[in-house]
Amino acid sequence: MIIIGYAAGLVGAERVQLLHSLSWRQLVVGGGLFYYLVLIGLTEEILFRGLPFFNNNHHPGLIILMSSVLFALYHFHNGLHTLPYYFALGVLLAVLRYFSVSILALAIGHGLFDFMVILVWPSTGFRFGVAVFYVVSPIVVLGIAALAGWMLKQLDT
Repeated sequence: MIIIGYAAGLVGAERVQLLHSLSWRQLVVGGGLFYYLVLIGLTEEILFRGLPFFNNNHHPGLIILMSSVLFALYHFHNGLHTLPYYFALGVLLAVLRYFSVSILALAIGHGLFDFMVILVWPSTGFRFGVAVFYVVSPIVVLGIAALAGWMLKQLDT
């Protein structure tokens, strides 16, 4: 059903309305988890974290920066105001990949995160406002990325 919604060209509010009209069972059985875990999570992780880091750890800072910029630009269709948010998420995922978190683990986390955002985001948006979310969340996510990188580096030593 989710895939049908995307194939039918439903975007933004229409897609969210479709998702909210379905029960958990319909979402899971109807392909929602498959869509977000495989079609979104796995393909984006291979494209933005797998390929850039494949046999290329000579300039990790540059790889993290470039893959994060490309990840943000890939999500430009969500609006200019979302670019810092997607850039911050890209940095977090790239830092985790740099410290050898597997593509599969990143894809599962990415897919589950996207799946939950579709279900939770509308209530969060009404509670805090869109501007606050897109200003505060990149700062929080970049802080988490820095903390994750520091913790993973401590494990290496």
